[in-house]
Order: sequence, then C-alpha cells, then structure tokens
Amino acid sequence: MSVNQGKEFKLSVTDTAGPVLVEVPNQGTGTYKTGKTANVTVHKNGQTPWGQNAGASYETDFTIRRPMDALHADIFNYADASTIVPVVIQDTASGGLVYTGNAMLTIGDHESAADGGPVTIPLTVTFDGEPVRSVTA
Repeated sequence: MSVNQGKEFKLSVTDTAGPVLVEVPNQGTGTYKTGKTANVTVHKNGQTPWGQNAGASYETDFTIRRPMDALHADIFNYADASTIVPVVIQDTASGGLVYTGNAMLTIGDHESAADGGPVTIPLTVTFDGEPVRSVTA
C-alpha cells in the first residue's frame, strides 16, 4: 500500500482538436473541493442537521512559457468563452481517485514577476453537476 501523493493528482482537459484529454503542462498544486458543507440548526428542544451543496470544483495553477503551449492557449479560449469542456482530475498511481465530468474553466488574476521569474496562472475548474468519482486501474 502506498500513500496518496499530491504530485500524482493531475488535471487533463480536452483539446480543440477533438475529444482527446491532454494533461495540462506545468501545473502546480491542486485542491479538489466537494462543495458540500454540514450545518446544524439548534432548537429549544433539539437540533436539526442539514447540508448544502455548492458544487464541486478544483483549484490549481499552471506556469506559462513562450511559445505558449497549445493546451494553455485552449484553456484561455475556453475561459474567455465560458465554454463547458470535458475534464479529468486523476491520481495517476494505480488505485488513486479519479474525478471525471464537464466543467467551466476560469482564469484568475495573475501578475508578471518583476524579478523575471515565471508567470503562474490561477485556474479554477467548476464542474457542471457532480463529477463521476472512480479509481485508477
């Protein structure tokens, strides 16, 4: 049995050439958010638990370079057009988690590094409905 390592959890997005999912180059740390929260309402004579579902999302970033990778350009285009595209978030190791679904991609604010360092682009993947959860074969 091995430990689930974050470096093996990777985002793939469809490219404009067709239904092929391509791993996003130069991606950083990612956080999968279920969007589910548990709450409780306290009454005089008891309490009622209840939940909310804001929808699943995944937050990561990627570093761009020149010339820009084709998939990075696709991601910018998808975000500009608010296009919903197929995505997979996958632990590439055998037995790891996989989230598959359609999602909208949003590019966050980014800045150029004054020291000449790389430009990192924040990316939020917001699923359209619940993603399908499975396990890597």
